[in-house]
Amino acid sequence: MNFNVEVRKKQLQSLDQCITSFKDKVDSILGYLGWTAKRVLENDDRTLCPINSGHTIQLESIVPHVERCRLTSSGYSLTETFLSEPSSDPKSSICLNNHEKIEVLNKVRSVNPRFMAAWNGNDPDPRTSDRLFSTYSTDERLALYNNAVEHTQGPPVLSEFDMKTSL
Repeated sequence: MNFNVEVRKKQLQSLDQCITSFKDKVDSILGYLGWTAKRVLENDDRTLCPINSGHTIQLESIVPHVERCRLTSSGYSLTETFLSEPSSDPKSSICLNNHEKIEVLNKVRSVNPRFMAAWNGNDPDPRTSDRLFSTYSTDERLALYNNAVEHTQGPPVLSEFDMKTSL
């Protein structure tokens, strides 16, 4: 019986040393990251990223994180130069969903037998000029441009400046 007690004590000591060793390793890793065990265990407002469920993010930084995560998951690099956001003025900007784009492109395709198509009808709107040129063919870009010009209001026309009358 004494033998079993001694074996159990040695097993407990070995287990205690193992736990202490792992605790030291965890503390070392947390220290390297600039964290503490207390801070990690605190209940702070964190949530899962809706784009990548492997990301846990703080609620106050969810909007910029989701935007960056959406870009990187779409294959963009954060160092790329992005196209400007469209104007919020409905008179001077237009937003077409995929169905409307298909209608515009089919209308032009029916008139122009040499129309070259490249867009597959599913790709999301390009966010950079490189993607714009690789997503749409020249004919498609021209058709979408002409449609935008036709359905939006341009800038006001300035009167002619006459040098003779201003002297």
